[in-house]
Amino acid sequence: NQLLLQREKMLTRINEKLRRQSDFLNLVTDSFSHPFIVIDADTFQILMANKAFYEDHNLPYNFDLRKKNCFEVSHHYNQPCDDKDHPCPVVEVKKTRKPATAIHIHKDALGHEKIVEVNAFPVFDEASGKVKQIIEYNVDITQRIREQNILAEKEERLRTIINTSPDAIAVTKLDG
Repeated sequence: NQLLLQREKMLTRINEKLRRQSDFLNLVTDSFSHPFIVIDADTFQILMANKAFYEDHNLPYNFDLRKKNCFEVSHHYNQPCDDKDHPCPVVEVKKTRKPATAIHIHKDALGHEKIVEVNAFPVFDEASGKVKQIIEYNVDITQRIREQNILAEKEERLRTIINTSPDAIAVTKLDG
């Protein structure tokens, strides 16, 4: 009976320590402002996600993502995104065993498209050395791409004006 009591106390302490570690991990990942997920490298299932991921996809924080695949949530696909327009960074990380970056068009829960930079990093199994999980975070670059496109259009218009002007136009650098 005394032995059972000691075991129960030890299990209670272990469970409390595990809960504190889990709370700390959640606090750290929820501190990231960018959507962050951990993906099972074999099944593509989402193992964990931070608060920004839930918010980015307009999901309630208690929604269980662990039964969902990353491609289902991000693209509303029923298979991994691995085509010319959407190369899969998870597949790339598994193949090369190195970090990978891809530019994707993602949709939120309301169907709005945005351009995201998808950054993926391998997590290796210590025993086998195999890529076991993928850490992935996304950066919304929609505004940056729009601004780059606007700038490119303005530069092209300016170039056209200079090249087609009947008058001589001297282009000088302002910095000397």
